[in-house]
Amino acid sequence: MYFASGVFILFFVVLFTVYWLTPHRFRAYLLVSGSYLFYAYWSIPFMLLLIYSTLLDYFVPILMRRYPAKKKVFLLISLVGNFSVLGFFKYFNFFIEQFNFVISQFFTSQLSTLEIILPLGISFYTFQTVSHSIDAYRGELKRDSSLLYFANYVAFFPQLIAGPIERSKHLLPQFSREKKFQDIKFEEAFWDIGLGFLKKLFIADNLLELAQWGFFNFGLNSFVGFWVGSIAGTLWIYTDFSSYSDIAIGLGKLLGFNLSTNFKRPFFSTNPSDFWQHWHRTLGTWFRDYVYSPLIKSRKKSVLWQSTVLLITMTLIGFWHGAQWTYILFGLSHGMAILCWRYFPGPKWPKPLSMIAVFLFFNVTGGMFFISQDLANSWEFFKHYTSLEPFISARDLKDLGGVLFFVLPLFIIEFVQHKTRQEYIWLTLPWYGKMFLYGVFMTLIISKGSFGEKSFYYFQF
Repeated sequence: MYFASGVFILFFVVLFTVYWLTPHRFRAYLLVSGSYLFYAYWSIPFMLLLIYSTLLDYFVPILMRRYPAKKKVFLLISLVGNFSVLGFFKYFNFFIEQFNFVISQFFTSQLSTLEIILPLGISFYTFQTVSHSIDAYRGELKRDSSLLYFANYVAFFPQLIAGPIERSKHLLPQFSREKKFQDIKFEEAFWDIGLGFLKKLFIADNLLELAQWGFFNFGLNSFVGFWVGSIAGTLWIYTDFSSYSDIAIGLGKLLGFNLSTNFKRPFFSTNPSDFWQHWHRTLGTWFRDYVYSPLIKSRKKSVLWQSTVLLITMTLIGFWHGAQWTYILFGLSHGMAILCWRYFPGPKWPKPLSMIAVFLFFNVTGGMFFISQDLANSWEFFKHYTSLEPFISARDLKDLGGVLFFVLPLFIIEFVQHKTRQEYIWLTLPWYGKMFLYGVFMTLIISKGSFGEKSFYYFQF
């Protein structure tokens, strides 16, 4: 279900009403049923994979407690059981293609690829269930949860498809905790949801149209037009992905749950390392806790080893996004940027210049490696980025005005949040100020919003 669709709105209104009218002891049953219905609306057969991951990582910690001498074996079962499924659906054809490329140098026969549909949300819920088993192996879970609560933790519908990637230590206890209707943070929830819809319907979907014209029409646009489209594409990725997280967090609050913050104004970052502490934070912290830190601790610290581990981690973050060399290069390029900043910081720039540099770096690497479909496409992007053609058309000026028009409201919102360091600073306005602000939101969405049920970009991951 698409968050902005009538089907989902009806689904949530009914579930919200029944949920708060239901006694606490029955709410978990209602919630897991609603979450499975939410997923089944897309695919009933792929629900079996969701249930498989749930059962696997529910029983693995139980077996670890019962047979502590075989903890490593059970952890291995979880890792292999989860990542083999994820690997098949997401990376099988990629590795077959690489194998075929190698053997084609010596043989004419090749292996066939398969027509594989990627199950919705598998990259997200797999990481969520695996983290539970790893935490159990480390002894960080105080006690086993019930299967009912764990099933809710895995399938919680607001964040099931595209995150945030939660940890059981944070989200799982919330399902057993009794909630009261009067404790709902309505103002924060409506702000999160409203901001999410503003980002998606007013900003992201409109920026996508500008990016498609200026960014993907090689040979049709000038140097300026390409850069305008490039900037539109970068801001489209940010607003599209973060809008899903915002709406998910707001929906969670309406049901009494606190989900993790996934984005925190990343383009106000002043260096590459800081950027990744504000961009897709739950993915970054997952790799930090389960890949980077264990590898760092596995050997004696040295600059070479720390640098190698960082590059491995960032490369895996890139590869998580998809089975393409471009995603690998995206992660690797950001790892190299962090290393350059860490060991060769150079002169200290004024903050505004540092922010612009971080944005431009993400803009270029995002275009060349994140948005492009293959390495040949990346090379075309590179040639257009470095073109010195001075021509500028009336269409370029119009598109530049369009980018500024759609992004300006969000820039003002985030600038005030950044300066005050308060996420909900706008909620401190008097009631008439808040009514005016929400009125602006509604006016922009209704007058310029795109209502064509364009899916969220990160659904493909």
